[in-house]
Amino acid sequence: MTAADMADQMLNVNDIASDAAIERSALERKVKDKIGKSVTLDTGMAVIEVLQSVTSLVAPALLLKVHGGAGAVLIHDESAELINRVKTGPDESQNFQILFLKEGQNCRFYGRPSVWFFRFSE
Repeated sequence: MTAADMADQMLNVNDIASDAAIERSALERKVKDKIGKSVTLDTGMAVIEVLQSVTSLVAPALLLKVHGGAGAVLIHDESAELINRVKTGPDESQNFQILFLKEGQNCRFYGRPSVWFFRFSE
C-alpha cells in the first residue's frame, strides 16, 4: 500500500466540519461523489466498544474527529493486512477527516475515537 493509496482513503473536511458545526448535507455529498452511492451521516457520535470493528457493508465511510477521544482507527483489507492507521486524541492536530472503506475492508477501533458513521441510504 502506497502513501497515495492511503491518501485516497482519507479526505480532510475542515472546511465543512468543525467543533462548532458539522454540515451534514455537504459531508454526505462528498461521500456520494466519491463512492457513487447515496449515504446518510448518523446524527449522533458513535458509542465505540472496546476493539469494535465495522465493515464496508455497514459503513462505507466515517467522519473522524482526529482531535477527539483518545484512541486509533485501523483499516484492514480482506486478508487482514493493515491499510491505514489514524491516531486520535486531544493532543492531535485539530481536524476532521472522512475515512473511506473500500469493498471488503473493515476498520477496528482502539480506545474511544470520536466517529460518526455514514450509512447507505435507499
